[in-house]
Amino acid sequence: MNPAHEDILRRHRTDIVKVLDVAHVKDSLIENGVFSTQLWEEVEKAGGESRREKASRLLDRLPTRGPSAFSCFCEALMAGEYDFLGEQLTAEAEQQHVLESVQARGRRTPSSSHHFFDEAAVNGQTQTMDQSLIGQISNIRKEYRKCLLRGKGVTLIKALNKVIHFKKLRGKKASEQTVTSLKYIKEALKSPSFDESNVSVLTDILDLVEKLKHIRDELQKDGSVPDYVTKLNSMLAEGADFSTLHNTTLGFGLDYLRDFGMQGMDATTKLKFGSVLVLIPYVCDLSLQAVQLTKRHSSDRVDDSPSSEAGKMEPFSDVVVEGVAMSPFPEQHDDVFLPEGQSSARSYRDMEGTMMSRLDRTSERISQLEHTQIRYSQDRDRTSNGILEEIKKLNSKMDIQTLKIDQMDKKIEQQSMLLQQNEDIKESLSDVSNHLEYIRKALGGQTEKKTVLEAKISSLEDRVWKLLDQEIDRSRLMEEIRGVESEVVELKEWFQDGDLYITERLEQMNRHLLDVLLKLERDSLGRQLSAAIDMVEKQLKFKEFTSFARKLGFSDQESTKIRSAARDNFGQQKSELLRKWREKNGSNATAKHLEQACRNTGLSTLADKIARISGAPSAAHSVRLPSLTGGQATPNRIGVRKTSYQELKVTASRGELYHK
Repeated sequence: MNPAHEDILRRHRTDIVKVLDVAHVKDSLIENGVFSTQLWEEVEKAGGESRREKASRLLDRLPTRGPSAFSCFCEALMAGEYDFLGEQLTAEAEQQHVLESVQARGRRTPSSSHHFFDEAAVNGQTQTMDQSLIGQISNIRKEYRKCLLRGKGVTLIKALNKVIHFKKLRGKKASEQTVTSLKYIKEALKSPSFDESNVSVLTDILDLVEKLKHIRDELQKDGSVPDYVTKLNSMLAEGADFSTLHNTTLGFGLDYLRDFGMQGMDATTKLKFGSVLVLIPYVCDLSLQAVQLTKRHSSDRVDDSPSSEAGKMEPFSDVVVEGVAMSPFPEQHDDVFLPEGQSSARSYRDMEGTMMSRLDRTSERISQLEHTQIRYSQDRDRTSNGILEEIKKLNSKMDIQTLKIDQMDKKIEQQSMLLQQNEDIKESLSDVSNHLEYIRKALGGQTEKKTVLEAKISSLEDRVWKLLDQEIDRSRLMEEIRGVESEVVELKEWFQDGDLYITERLEQMNRHLLDVLLKLERDSLGRQLSAAIDMVEKQLKFKEFTSFARKLGFSDQESTKIRSAARDNFGQQKSELLRKWREKNGSNATAKHLEQACRNTGLSTLADKIARISGAPSAAHSVRLPSLTGGQATPNRIGVRKTSYQELKVTASRGELYHK
């Protein structure tokens, strides 16, 4: 795959992995031969169950699937629901292609070499060398970009950085010339590995040779290049190629780069360091040889050209010109070829200076284009990141609003439930009032004892009406109803030998009052449980989740499944756990159970807070069962026979209360 396409995929990797389902591009990629069925199965298996992992694995494999892999991938995206991604990737690839075309036009093409000398002097050998240099420059730049993308870096450049750092550790400040030279070299050496042919590209930059020589001299002056140089020089003299030298020295250098802890150098690490830095003088020597070779080739072509008959030119000087660069590709309108009869008017030195000045301007334009490309890429990345941040903020605000809406829904539901319960309570109290009114009327005009009872019933009726007239206060309601129920039981004692219809009314009143008390008790327990659940949701920590789930009766597999359903939202995980626990236990789910689970998990503070919620005496324990009086009442103790609801129901069905 083209390195530029790899770079595009890298920049958009996060967006692609976040949304892409690889199943949507599978058929297209297999049909176009980018992936085989077997290789695709490996991608899916290696990715596990996660959609993101599969997409990430696909992007890792894609650059190795040939030059057409990028275009096929874009087509597959545009053919489905991911057309927006495909269009974005394709647009960037087209922009990259246009930019590379502009850069290519900025360099001089081999066809312009006829402006050097007479057109007849341009032979196949010159064109071959020119094309080779252009190809090497392009390949080195691609390899350099690929190296940066993969994060491995260039070993030689790392070594050069260590030179400056080492000088700082020793209390020496690198000279301005040294710093400038290092920066220049790092820009020029654009490949993670070199061979003889690649190094020949340095013939385009004579200034690099001078800077390399300066670094070499600095290292030798400081003693940073060890005696190991002697062995390497002897290897070169015996005909060792660059790859042999590279393999011999790089092992030491890599060990040093791994072991160096920014604490200084001992003798051993200094030797290892120098074994890498010896690459600098070697590259320097190769560059000088390549420059001389280029000069000889150019001189030979001039000697063979027709213009040489008018006068022979001086050969190129061996003196290296500082601060300039040379290239066989001058500007198109440079008048640097030698007119007949005027060979003595211009020396090779003048021609060389003109070529190098033109090359400087061309190189500057290429550099500007590359910087423009970098700025464009950075601006695009910043814009994309800004949009993503805005989307995240909007999503966060929507989540907050959704949470508020859910809370309002819960409050409305609770209020509705309370209103319904209040209506039920008032309905039961109305029935009690009707029974009392009936009893009061039945007692009218009877004995003195009945008159006292009538007064008591009237007083009780007034209490019930007060409960009906006022807003229901839940904090006092249970106490009031228990008081009314207690007086109803006393009335039953008074009428134990009296009118059976009155006794029946009292029994029915007792049932109504007990129903109200039980409803209030259930409501109280429910509100206690809801408050306890809210406390757990707010205070349970991430690391305590699994242990707490175990105490509630969930297995590790069940708790893991709950967490995976809301992977990025811990609040939802806690809500789902408590919802499932309440659903699983039904009416047996109480605040007391949550208190015990918290205490067993080690959350004593939270357990104490829940205990304070449910710590009030339960109303259920003070509710008396419906009762009928048995035997003769005494002034000190009333004998009461406790009767169940079922007994009362059977008695009423037989009509015993109506026919006595």
